[in-house]
Amino acid sequence: MLLITGTLRKISGKIAKNAAPSITPGIFPIPPMITASNIFADIMKSNDPGEIEVIMNPGMNAVLSLPVGWRGTENLVVINQHGTIQTSRFNPATNMIDAVIHASGIFQLHENTAEFSDIYEENPVVQTAITRLASRGIMQGNDNDEFRPGELLTLQELHHALAVIASYQNIVLATDEVIRRDQLASQISDFLMDYMGYHVPENANEILENFADRAIFPDWAEGGIALLTEIDLLPRRTDNRFEPGKIMTRADAAWILYRLYRRVW
Repeated sequence: MLLITGTLRKISGKIAKNAAPSITPGIFPIPPMITASNIFADIMKSNDPGEIEVIMNPGMNAVLSLPVGWRGTENLVVINQHGTIQTSRFNPATNMIDAVIHASGIFQLHENTAEFSDIYEENPVVQTAITRLASRGIMQGNDNDEFRPGELLTLQELHHALAVIASYQNIVLATDEVIRRDQLASQISDFLMDYMGYHVPENANEILENFADRAIFPDWAEGGIALLTEIDLLPRRTDNRFEPGKIMTRADAAWILYRLYRRVW
């Protein structure tokens, strides 16, 4: 069992891609002393991917970075001793998988793939979004290897996805009520403004004028629709319609949530 130092960062407050949080080096007792390079060497010598034990104070957030080495990156995630996926993403600048963790535990890299029998009629871009989100525990299928892309998205599924994407522990899971397109835009924009410091664009009216059905947008949803449009989180339609009252399908939501995941991380 190894205790790690050097690649663990203690972070005060929220973790955000475009923010500059206060970071101090994580210093932990380590027998023996291990750096990123010889952790990888240790992994190479064993038949399993290796386990890293992290000890941290309660109530803290941290980013744990584990070296990838020769392995592929698309499906690698960090899991804890219970098999729970930690919010993970490959960092090409360091050739490591960065994972957000909230508590002490034993962690390791795990190749988590997701395959579904019912998504092959979807657009290839949507197929990629679905499998990538599922491999990271952001969206889920059922026990029959079905994703159910045509089924309607629920508020509970959206809140679960947002919680996992940002490792955001303050989101309260809602009911299984289905969610409309205007509601999804509003909730994701609220999340971006709270979590990443985004703001409704100053030229929101100009952005919204590009929609053919702008006249039926609810006032409370306009700012969110404008923000998601500006940062390219909404699919572009040839008829320039948004259809705010239309219920979101799981496939449509996967396209948006995967782009959100890539932006947050």
